[in-house]
Amino acid sequence: MLGWQSKFLDAGRRALEEKISGPDRGTGTAEERRLRVEANQPKHALAEATVQLRIWGKGAGYVHHVPSRSSKL
Repeated sequence: MLGWQSKFLDAGRRALEEKISGPDRGTGTAEERRLRVEANQPKHALAEATVQLRIWGKGAGYVHHVPSRSSKL
């Protein structure tokens, strides 16, 4: 790789490391912000799973209204 290409890619990587979206994007170092994002991932996954369970639970109440495949024969 040419010298200018390497410098260009390195500068891009550094710029992206410093920018993490979210409400805390302006506070702390890039490493601190990255760690905060990683620490929040399980919380977001749990919230998403909770929503899915609620949807499935609501849908389970309507299962007896769905005709079976054998009833269409």
